[in-house]
Amino acid sequence: MRLWAFLLSVYWVSFVTYFVLWKSYKHVSNLRATARSTPDVKPEEFAVLVRDVPRSSPDETIKDSVDSYFRALHPNTFYRSMVVTDHTKVLSTLKMLRERDPPPPQKKKKKKKIYNK
Repeated sequence: MRLWAFLLSVYWVSFVTYFVLWKSYKHVSNLRATARSTPDVKPEEFAVLVRDVPRSSPDETIKDSVDSYFRALHPNTFYRSMVVTDHTKVLSTLKMLRERDPPPPQKKKKKKKIYNK
């Protein structure tokens, strides 16, 4: 009898947990759908990775150089910039992405055999 009571309580807790998770997922997905359906374009929804931005003066920091460069190119739509100088995190992220989605294998060229008589 105790075993059946235990199993019934485990099923009940599991059911309640799954139900609460399902309701919260539904709520969050509805919130995302309403946020994405607005016609306003929010600049914080986009990210661009840029390398080798030219410096305008040697006295300027990298962040100031990036800001001035993109303000000159996109004066009405530039939101903000973030400069990453710790490349180990970026490289580990790129490595993880490459491992997850490896490039297609390239075909090897066959060498022609030349026979001398």
